[in-house]
Amino acid sequence: MTWMVKRAVTTFISASKHLRDHSKFLWKDKTNPGWNIISNTIKSQVLASRESVRQELGIPDDEVVFLCMGDLVERKGFYRAIDSLAQVSDIGVPRSLLIVGEGSEEQLLRDRAKNKKKGVYRIISDLAPSIHPYSIINVCDVLVVPSVGEEDWPNIMLIAMMYGKPIIASNILGFHEMVEHDYNGYLANTEQGFSSMMTLLLDRDLRVAIGQRAQARYEQKYRIDKIMGKYLELWNG
Repeated sequence: MTWMVKRAVTTFISASKHLRDHSKFLWKDKTNPGWNIISNTIKSQVLASRESVRQELGIPDDEVVFLCMGDLVERKGFYRAIDSLAQVSDIGVPRSLLIVGEGSEEQLLRDRAKNKKKGVYRIISDLAPSIHPYSIINVCDVLVVPSVGEEDWPNIMLIAMMYGKPIIASNILGFHEMVEHDYNGYLANTEQGFSSMMTLLLDRDLRVAIGQRAQARYEQKYRIDKIMGKYLELWNG
C-alpha cells in the first residue's frame, strides 16, 4: 500500500505539522517538498443574537460560560472540565460549564456534575433545531477543549477563534499550532486548567483581549479565502 501511495501521489496535504509528522510511514522523507501544510477552515454563519440564544438556554446575562462541545466520549476529556470548574473558588462571579453533545458518556458526565458543589453545570444532548451549533459557541465566554487523545485539528477551535473566544486546550497533539499559550488562549494540563479558568473568570478585560487576539489570528491565518488561496496556488503551481 505504501509503495502504491509513493508511486501515485505527488503532493500530500495535511491540516497540521503534527499530522504530517505522524504520517511519515506514507513517505519516508516527511520533509519532502511534495508535502504541504494547509489548515482547515470554516464558513461564517448568520446567527441569532447572543442575548436571544442565552435567553432560550436559560443562561443569565452576567454568567461567565465555559463551553465544551462535541461527542460525549472519554477521549474528549469533558470530565476534566467539570473537575476544573469545581475547583474554582467562590469569588462572587457567576460561572457555569455548558456541555453540548451526544454520546456514551452522557450519564457519567451528568452524575459527575451532580456531585460538584461549586458552579452551575448544564449538559445539553438534544439541541433545539432553532439553535445553530455555531450560536452555542457565540454565546459562550471561553471554549474549553480538554481532550486526552485522538485529536489533531478540531474545527470547533477555529469557530471559537472566528467569534473572538479565548480557548483553554489540552497541551497535546496539534493544538499548539492553533493556540499560542498566553496569547489567544492557554495550553494546559489538568492542574493548569484550573488556574486558567480562574484567570479568565476574574479578569473580563483579559478575556476580551485574548478573544480579540484569537479573532485576529483567525483572520490572518485561517479565513476561508486565505485557505482557498493556498489550494489555488498549489493547483496553479
